Amino acid sequence: MSKLSQFLNSWKYHRTQTIDLLKATPEDKLTFSPSDALGSLSKQFRHLANIQHCYIEAIKTQKIDFTKKIYGKEFDNKNELITALKIEDERMLETLNKLNEKEWDKIIKWGSYNPTVYEHLFWMIDHEIMHHGQLIVYWKLLQFKFPDSWKNWGLV
Repeated sequence: MSKLSQFLNSWKYHRTQTIDLLKATPEDKLTFSPSDALGSLSKQFRHLANIQHCYIEAIKTQKIDFTKKIYGKEFDNKNELITALKIEDERMLETLNKLNEKEWDKIIKWGSYNPTVYEHLFWMIDHEIMHHGQLIVYWKLLQFKFPDSWKNWGLV
């Protein structure tokens, strides 16, 4: 199995959970936040699209830069958030399909540790999963039923 296939299999699994949770979120609850110190549900989902955008750009520039956020508060409704996530998935697939086998081993400048493109992409999955943990807290506080895609985590 190629590096691309390995990554995409894992990404699809976790991104499906993200989108399923977003689809199950009532529109009027997207502004919910458990604390003033934490972002709303919509901000959590918007953040995932913005950070994915940064990861994709880093593959092109070989340096991570988290200041290039392109999705603002105009993406605070469910349909726009789903669209943003899907746009970034399409951009990512287009970028990854252009990589040859050697380019997977190129270094992305992060600072104290500089991962290969392959490692960098799995860090993006790690980031998505970290936000799943945060979203679980929100979801539990709202006492919502989890979508079926979350059953592997014992949450359905």
